[in-house]
Amino acid sequence: MTADYMNRQVLPFVVAGLRVPMFAQTQAPRSFLLSHPILVIAEQVGLPEIAILVAFSSVVVLLVTRKYLKEQKLEREANQRRMLREKEVEDERRRIASRDKAEREATANEYKELADEFAVIVTLGTPVWSELNRAAKALHGEFASIPYLQVVEYNLLEIMKCMSVANDGVPDGLGRLHQAVFGRIDSGFNFSVAKCETAVERWEHSPVKLPVGLEEFQAVEGMNGGNLSSSTATAYLAFLDASAKYFRSTMAVETVKGKYIKLLKPFLSNGQEASCPNCSDFYGVLRLQPKATVEQIKSAYRDLVQIYHPDRFNGNDRLFRTAQEEMKKVNAAYEHIMSHFEQPT
Repeated sequence: MTADYMNRQVLPFVVAGLRVPMFAQTQAPRSFLLSHPILVIAEQVGLPEIAILVAFSSVVVLLVTRKYLKEQKLEREANQRRMLREKEVEDERRRIASRDKAEREATANEYKELADEFAVIVTLGTPVWSELNRAAKALHGEFASIPYLQVVEYNLLEIMKCMSVANDGVPDGLGRLHQAVFGRIDSGFNFSVAKCETAVERWEHSPVKLPVGLEEFQAVEGMNGGNLSSSTATAYLAFLDASAKYFRSTMAVETVKGKYIKLLKPFLSNGQEASCPNCSDFYGVLRLQPKATVEQIKSAYRDLVQIYHPDRFNGNDRLFRTAQEEMKKVNAAYEHIMSHFEQPT
């Protein structure tokens, strides 16, 4: 291949190729290449080898640059998509957190009184339970003690699980009650309503039994007095009543509820059965508060008998008939209230 052929055929082709747009990403590198001093000199003095070398080297640089710029663009687009996804995830996390917070506040307000009652039970029961654990350890050696907070949570989950089994599934909304009470007694509890219902669903079922701790508290009260077992039983009955509204009123559900009431009733200070709509009125007839003890009920009844006994009004038909009516009310109230009393066996 002669130099003349290189000058007349190859070099013009290469120089023309540099002007094809596909070899350049932007106008700037194209202008740079076409005005490259080595290429211009080589073209003028007739050194085709140098011209070709510079031309192809420049083309390679352009192609690499184009690939680099394309990769940079793709990387920027990928980063933008990633940042968008991260923003969407963060927005969703904040939305869920805001919803859960509002949910917890709503359930806390709805069940505030019941949750506060259990908070008091945990506060009062913890030192007594610790004493019982220490006594068990002294008597039996090594003893795996369980915090009373966990005992209460265990008992409540047992109640919800047994009721759910009778209901053939955890009902919608039960998690609200679970969340409200557990969130009040356990500062580290932050489950959503959905997670609370899942926890009940996954809880291992066992037969209906007396909540743990009541018999132990009653034994302590036999030595030292107090009414912690009664307050605790009352709280469990209140929880049972609150949960009942979420379950279907079926024979199975009512049977389980009745079994719990039967187990808890002996521990109540006044033996009053849960969910009795008439007791409040009957206590009013006897001029008593619903939390009156057995002795107070009997004493009030005796006093009212002395006041309204019809024999006191012989000779006055009007007062005699009035006394008979009042005694009927007093006797009915007394019999109804006392029907709820049942001595522990």
